[in-house]
Parts: sequence; C-alpha cells; structure tokens
Amino acid sequence: MGHSDGSAPQGLSLIPLLVYRQNCLVSGLSGFASGAVIGAALGGLSGGLDAYRMGFRGQPLLQTIVSVAGNKALPFGAWMGVFSFSRCVLYGAGIRNNLVNAASAGFLAGCAATATQIPPNLWRNSLHLMGNNGIMSGAFAAFIPLVFQAVRF
Repeated sequence: MGHSDGSAPQGLSLIPLLVYRQNCLVSGLSGFASGAVIGAALGGLSGGLDAYRMGFRGQPLLQTIVSVAGNKALPFGAWMGVFSFSRCVLYGAGIRNNLVNAASAGFLAGCAATATQIPPNLWRNSLHLMGNNGIMSGAFAAFIPLVFQAVRF
C-alpha cells in the first residue's frame, strides 16, 4: 500500500502496483467505458454526417450511424482503458506523473488500440504497424501535458 507521507511504494511487488491510492483495474475499466462512450459518440456524429452527405435517409442513415459508432467504440475504449491502467501501474511502481509515464502509457495504449483494428490472424505481419502507432500515441500523450503546462489555464 502507499506510505503515510503519500509517496509511492518502493520495489516492484505485485500488490503495491495494483493497489496504490486506487485500484488500477477499476481505473482501466472506467477508462475503457468512458473511451467507448466517447468513441461511439464521435463515430456516430462523423458517420451520420458522412451518410447524410451521401444521400442516406431514414433506416439506412440510422443503420450507418449505429455501424460506425460501434466500430469506433472499441478502439477508443481500448486506448483509454490501457492508458489509464498502465499509467496507474507505472505511477505505483515509482515512475512519477511525468513525460516518461505518459509516453510509456501512450505507447502501450497505441499498440492496444491498433491491435483492436487488425484481425488476429494478421497480428504477426502487422507488428510494425502496432509499434508505429504506439510510438505516435506515446509522443502525443507526452506532448499534451507540455501544452497544458506551457499555457497554464
């Protein structure tokens, strides 16, 4: 568990990693749920607008919205869930809330989100794609705190 002074536990035993200030599994699941809702909403909006521009009306428009929303929910949810879980675990392991933590969690999340869009039989041939998206996602996750720190709302 955490120390009385609020600092992170030392060492890499499994119990302090998973139970430090909050349950990392719950953090990951709540991240997945919120990411899935955001992905479905954005997918529904973009899919609905695109279908409307193509002339779909009525039931075909609704079917397109539901289809696109469902396809966008899983990658967004996977990204946010893995990001939340890995950031919590890394913080519990002593890697503070800094750019290394954000970049590492972003890399893992980018790989996971890419894996949700690739059929399992093609994963072996698509490892480079998962790695590239992981690197981009890690850079993005590390860049966002820098922007907020520079702007200081």
